[in-house]
Amino acid sequence: MGNKEDQLKIRLRNFIRHVFKDDFPVFMVCLIIALLMWIAVKLSKENTYSIRYPVVFSNIPEGAIIDEVSSQTLLLEIELNGADLVRQKFVRSHSPLIISIKDLPVRKADSLHMIRLATNTLTRDIERQLDVLNAVNRISPDTVYIGLLPDQQVLN
Repeated sequence: MGNKEDQLKIRLRNFIRHVFKDDFPVFMVCLIIALLMWIAVKLSKENTYSIRYPVVFSNIPEGAIIDEVSSQTLLLEIELNGADLVRQKFVRSHSPLIISIKDLPVRKADSLHMIRLATNTLTRDIERQLDVLNAVNRISPDTVYIGLLPDQQVLN
């Protein structure tokens, strides 16, 4: 028994030496091809991801400035394939989303004027900015409160 086991070990050792000595370049090419195919399959699957985006507000009512905002970022739950995810997560997520508050009603609360922004109404505008179609599933927080200082308080 010991003799057959020794012969098997020797044959296995010789095979491994042969593969890594003579056929190593072929082995590496096959390994790289297999790795690229695996990455392509993984990137083609659609999954849901959460990505945080900074927000910039535009079209502020004339004669007012933004004093406080309840959230400076939005957390988007997005359904994307892997290639789009790489683009959104590592390229696009550093650029802020531009949100217009032009036609939103302003309510007076104490010394501030408040704007209540329901984020679920922003889905189409955000998808347009991110260049994705029907991908945004959820936006968090669901409401952003924006406090404005009227022009008279800015001057004083």
